[in-house]
Amino acid sequence: MTTAHSSDPTRTTLDPSFFDGTGSLTMHEADEEFSTGTVHFDAACRNHWHTHPVAQILVVTEGFGIYQEEGKAPRLLRSGDVVTTGKGVNHWHGACRNHAMEHLAVTLKDADGHAVSWGRAVSNAEYDAANAAVAADLPSDPRPSSTTTMDTKVSAGRDQLGAFAPEFAHLNDDVLFGEVWARQRQLSARDRSLVTVISLMSSGVLDNSLRFHLQTAKENGITQTEIAEAVTHAAFYVGWPKAWAVFNMAKEIWK
Repeated sequence: MTTAHSSDPTRTTLDPSFFDGTGSLTMHEADEEFSTGTVHFDAACRNHWHTHPVAQILVVTEGFGIYQEEGKAPRLLRSGDVVTTGKGVNHWHGACRNHAMEHLAVTLKDADGHAVSWGRAVSNAEYDAANAAVAADLPSDPRPSSTTTMDTKVSAGRDQLGAFAPEFAHLNDDVLFGEVWARQRQLSARDRSLVTVISLMSSGVLDNSLRFHLQTAKENGITQTEIAEAVTHAAFYVGWPKAWAVFNMAKEIWK
């Protein structure tokens, strides 16, 4: 099928049939000869093994990731790296375990308009081995798991209110942080952080709860540019003084 040139990029979530983890795809251009898109991989997200009938060029624009061809050692990807994958080379790529990654992909199509043939998922063992292989070249892990993905059990509710309001403590620790934040396939931790920060700002909650979630947002991959833009946008709807309060906290975190 031929797709006309498009100057209106469209962003979609990554298809779980071909990706493990969460992220997004923004298509920029597509026709009968090639397609161009930006793929954002949240931390620990990767695609399945796959091949291209002609070739693909990747340009890493942000973060840290991994590229691996079948039978070869994994390669660490960082901003500015360029990878060319030839015809029929079985490979996979994605973000490192504790770092998000974004790359631009230019994929050439064959005469039938095909650009990719998908294979099996990258196993946990393969992914773990790849992360171990590149770990020495990564910067220090910027994101403790307890605040990034909420994998570590939260106990703040029971610690502070367990005796006084045990049901509230249970809902806080086990449902909100234990179940809702764990629904990464439906909405990534990165997007949940941004929603949470703006929700707290809208409600005028400008205390340590906001500071905690601003820190979590940074650890989940929200950049200084993104948080500044989101808060500026929200200021027009929820109030200029609230934006000032958020910025006063955020500038201490993104420094």
